[in-house]
Amino acid sequence: MPRETVYLLLLFGQFCLTIPFAYWHGGAFQVVFFVIAKVVLIALAASVIVDTWPRLRRLILVQATGVPVVSCGPRW
Repeated sequence: MPRETVYLLLLFGQFCLTIPFAYWHGGAFQVVFFVIAKVVLIALAASVIVDTWPRLRRLILVQATGVPVVSCGPRW
């Protein structure tokens, strides 16, 4: 596991430890577990999946083609 991933997990642990000391406990819990946890999971998945330059290029290509398709799609 890359060093940056370990640092990200430690930072997430620090966020979890600061929830009881927050001014608004419910809001801090929601931000940590519904916003920051998504970033941590995506970063962990990307660090495991992307191990070569062609895979990184393919992932960027999929993202770059997916955004216009989703934005031009019908809004239900």
